[in-house]
Amino acid sequence: MPSSVSVRRSIRWLPGEAAEPTHTVVLTGESGIFVDVRFKKDSSDLDWAFAGYRHQSLSPPLTLTPFFAFDMVNSDDSFAVSRNTVQFKHHIDSRTLQPLSVVDIGKNITLENGQTLECGNMVNPETGEMTQYEEIWEDIPMDSSNHDSPKNIFTKNENETVWYAQVGNWQIALGRESDGNFWAYQARFLPAPDDKSVKKWQIIYATAGCKLVLAT
Repeated sequence: MPSSVSVRRSIRWLPGEAAEPTHTVVLTGESGIFVDVRFKKDSSDLDWAFAGYRHQSLSPPLTLTPFFAFDMVNSDDSFAVSRNTVQFKHHIDSRTLQPLSVVDIGKNITLENGQTLECGNMVNPETGEMTQYEEIWEDIPMDSSNHDSPKNIFTKNENETVWYAQVGNWQIALGRESDGNFWAYQARFLPAPDDKSVKKWQIIYATAGCKLVLAT
């Protein structure tokens, strides 16, 4: 699969309502390497950050019939959607020192509008219990015609304590220091505030004292 930029639009812990309390960005490379960084919108604190490798297996198409609160459409209105099982193997995780023990497996369904519905079970951080969840994801288009856009880069150090990813106009990184301090940031390649004709890397969210490795 090609490199991609994915932004989460909502999460729902069943049977609750869907919401999006974070700014979540995931950069994924062709090999399946990924970096996922999530900041809370209300406080700008780090919610969760992890990186590793994505493994995907395809399943037969699933036929769905849309349901609306005021009416049930006829069976003729049903439509087929593609689905697959995706496993994310964490090699570093801000919430644990044993990242490989994290269970992160979901079923992905591609919706008619192009967004992805991910369903699965994982630990709800507010309750500490395994809970069913539904997430809506959207891939951000990349302008391949813009020759000034940064290149796609994925790298990590030998000990896998620092991970860096850059896809299109997005850049995120994370790491854990020897003293246990965990840092992360999200950045975008945007017109400079003082000169709109020039684009520069600009921090969107960052932990205090994080190690910035922004390209120029």
